[in-house]
Amino acid sequence: MRLVLLLACLLLLTTTPAYGQKPIEDGRKCLPREQMLSFLSHQYQEDAQAMGVVNDNALVELFVSKDGKTFSVVVTMTNKWSCLVVTGSHWRYKKNPFTDET
Repeated sequence: MRLVLLLACLLLLTTTPAYGQKPIEDGRKCLPREQMLSFLSHQYQEDAQAMGVVNDNALVELFVSKDGKTFSVVVTMTNKWSCLVVTGSHWRYKKNPFTDET
């Protein structure tokens, strides 16, 4: 758990919002999960597209806008706080190498 928190903190300290995307209004990068989902949905029209669990201690999610102009990677810890790890632009989907689907 401590390692996951340390890695999340290091990523937060070394990343900056992508061109055209700003941190949450007051500069924070972490919010309670429901507030983070609401922020990404209302501010950038992003919805969850993929997720995975890290050592049963964290949920990593990829949020992408429908037009692909913006995307965000969010880590949610077991205390239900979500941290914006990285944001970007121009998301593109590739074919899934395991199923040949997009």
